[in-house]
Amino acid sequence: MLIGVDASRAVIAQRTGTEVYSLHLIRALLRLGTDHRFRLYFTTAPSTGLFPDVPHCEQHIIPFPRLWTHLRLSAEMLFRPPDVLLVPSLGAELYTGSYSFAAFRAIVDPRPQAGMTFVLSNRLSTRTAFIEAMLIPRTDGVLNWSLRGRWRWFHAGYSYEQDFDYSRIDREVWTFGLQVDLEPDDLGS
Repeated sequence: MLIGVDASRAVIAQRTGTEVYSLHLIRALLRLGTDHRFRLYFTTAPSTGLFPDVPHCEQHIIPFPRLWTHLRLSAEMLFRPPDVLLVPSLGAELYTGSYSFAAFRAIVDPRPQAGMTFVLSNRLSTRTAFIEAMLIPRTDGVLNWSLRGRWRWFHAGYSYEQDFDYSRIDREVWTFGLQVDLEPDDLGS
């Protein structure tokens, strides 16, 4: 299987959460011992040594000035599509305060007739606490939702997912955990 990956965010010099996540996810995928092939898509060439040099990976640099994911990468998918495309993050955020934001994400499932999922979220937060509500409608009419929060180091959340992963399984997920914020140098970026 040929797996396409939007690697454009991983090559940004000043990496934030999404860029760090993309970089480490792609590195981990390339290090897997797999029969699958990977095609990484970039707006600019990555620096030497940023990704492992493996024979099952090809790099495609397709420059475009603005709206690269929406226009240029979409055009590439029309003419030279991989079997599956992974876009680590696609969405928009509107910050309503120093730490609070509303966000929209669109997720396309590559499986036949799976459709799209939209994530609409609103987070009200301070530096050490937040509460976030999410509505997660799908194009097949299913409406999932989630509520989660943080206070200092403690996290808790609940989500309801009707026919999870397009199966006939409904599930409720309770999460509890601890979060320790690392300094940027601790991330190895």
